[in-house]
Amino acid sequence: MNICDLKTILPTYDISLHKNKFCISEDLRKKPQAKVTSLELTNADFYSIDTNIITRLNALFTERAPEILRKDCDGIVMLKKADKVYFILCELKSTFDSADLYKAMHQIVSSYIKLNMVLNLLDGYNSKDCVYRGLIVSLPLEDNSSYALELKNRLLLPDTQRYKKDSIWAAELFCNRGSTLKATECEKLNGIPLSPSCLFDELEFHYIDTHGSNFVSIDITSYL
Repeated sequence: MNICDLKTILPTYDISLHKNKFCISEDLRKKPQAKVTSLELTNADFYSIDTNIITRLNALFTERAPEILRKDCDGIVMLKKADKVYFILCELKSTFDSADLYKAMHQIVSSYIKLNMVLNLLDGYNSKDCVYRGLIVSLPLEDNSSYALELKNRLLLPDTQRYKKDSIWAAELFCNRGSTLKATECEKLNGIPLSPSCLFDELEFHYIDTHGSNFVSIDITSYL
């Protein structure tokens, strides 16, 4: 698979090589209130994949289609390390809020599905030969904040309560700095007759806090 072949198939979209580092940024024209504005990835050569490809695919799925098929993430890059091909899907959130972090997970899952739709156009692409990672970035959760205490209390709620699932997800991200998700565990995919080739067996997520800054830089090799 040659990722640059996407330029031939989709010539109006940007597929670019960035040596040693690449920065994923929020569009401040659309989100002028964003408190986390950029994520810098370093220590690899990155091919950036224009997320407008994913965003415009949303138009295929009308309001009557499952909601998860109409989401997208902030940035997608491809890189190669040790003869492996990695796709990194990133979402930036301004606050450590369980609902926002749960939404970020669904945005990355949705982007994975539509990215696979596009990549399957390429000769030689097989999702099983690639490694996917989801990166979720936000301002940190303060240990003794009122929201931290509220999150702890939510974890004691019955499983049927509204905030239980997103609170468990947020707690896993905070405590473990990440989580893994099987496609069968994503409730918003339940009942959607998608081909197995569109889905993942298990998707690894990593959580990155910005330590109070609006910007964070990471060595991507720590997340592969």
